[in-house]
Amino acid sequence: MILPASSLRPESAKPQNICEDHAQVSQVDNDAAFIRSIIRMRRRRADLPELVQSVEPAWDVMLDIYACMVEQVDLPITAVGIAAGLAPATTQRWIKKLAALDVVRRVADPRDRRRILVRLTPAALTAMRLWHAEARAAMQHAAQNEERHG
Repeated sequence: MILPASSLRPESAKPQNICEDHAQVSQVDNDAAFIRSIIRMRRRRADLPELVQSVEPAWDVMLDIYACMVEQVDLPITAVGIAAGLAPATTQRWIKKLAALDVVRRVADPRDRRRILVRLTPAALTAMRLWHAEARAAMQHAAQNEERHG
């Protein structure tokens, strides 16, 4: 099922004023950069022969979609997985599986009806936000411990 993109954008995501908009943009850039660094770290893991079996395409697809949603950037179905270095056939197979599990939705692009966008479902987006907050806190805690214990 293809849903209109507007149905997945909460009104509460819109900034209230210019000051809040600037702070929100900085946090969005920071959050998206953090998520993309995780994608790069995971891709690097895949480059190491000893760790190649630990690659998880479904997670890479979800991270890619989540990073774009944080940035409020439309992600065409044909572009999913590029950041993680996944083959298009692998990506499409995982999108189909994730859609069947109600993790992602295919959405008609409101600007170009020929294009299909991919979004996390509201429940998956909530779970990714929770994971993101916990992952960031764990990494910050580890960095603080490293600084203290040098």
